Amino acid sequence: HSWLAVKAELKRRHVVDDDSCQLCKSSEETINHVLFDCPQVMLIWETCSFSHVCKDAPSSSFIAKVQWLYDKLDLGDFEALLGMIWAIWTARNLEIYGGERPKFDILVAGFIQLIKDYKLYTRQVYRNKVSNQVISFEQWTPPPIGWIKINTDATILQNGCATLGWVARDSNGTIIGMGVKRLRVARTPALAEAEAMRFALLCAQEQSWRHVICESDALSLISRLQSGSKGRAPSDLVLDDIRTLASCFSSLLSSHVKRCGNTVAHFVARLSPSGGDVQICNSNFPTSVRTRSEE
Repeated sequence: HSWLAVKAELKRRHVVDDDSCQLCKSSEETINHVLFDCPQVMLIWETCSFSHVCKDAPSSSFIAKVQWLYDKLDLGDFEALLGMIWAIWTARNLEIYGGERPKFDILVAGFIQLIKDYKLYTRQVYRNKVSNQVISFEQWTPPPIGWIKINTDATILQNGCATLGWVARDSNGTIIGMGVKRLRVARTPALAEAEAMRFALLCAQEQSWRHVICESDALSLISRLQSGSKGRAPSDLVLDDIRTLASCFSSLLSSHVKRCGNTVAHFVARLSPSGGDVQICNSNFPTSVRTRSEE
């Protein structure tokens, strides 16, 4: 994203001396500031239908934020987000360089319609292409009798480091285990989500759980895991570890659940481990975790 001509990037290239935002004048003009954090646009995000998801997105970089949002939002909301980003950038340029104050809602509606039109076009052109789309569950559901379902999540902190969390429940929905781990080196969202699943499976192996469903709200993680995709990115290496761990279980499945169905793991991933960087619980679970599991 360094190709986008915000003033922070222009200053880095010694094009300008001042990197303050051209609209609010109070912060460094980075791409994240321009599109998400400037007072001129914050109200837009606070009032959108997926504001509760946006507020938890990492701010370490624009790419990290958008990748994280892609995993957490359903397709319709993510397309709306892209339309909003497009509209914000266009409106900003019109105001700074054209002296105009365009109606934001009209811009957003127009760009979202363009996205829909493009999707319609591609469906007509590629209508015979076989879809490998991952099935997404709307809410958490208990596993079959004799199985354990482990939900995982990762939280990216302001410094780019991450906290990993998992919670395991049986067919009655009863919590039988949970874990949280703090990482002290910066991670991308994709890597952190993969490491959260690996962390959970290593703990499940120690507990000798035999039939396990590992569930995450990270769509790209589950998609890559189920498709068997290979690569050399750090997250791909973690996926290889997860596939290797599969041999330690009698049965191991993966599934994708939308954010609203992964709230307990999301909460656990925001906890601070007590007494170190890793905390594993097999009983006496925090009341706050049990309460969320029962909601």
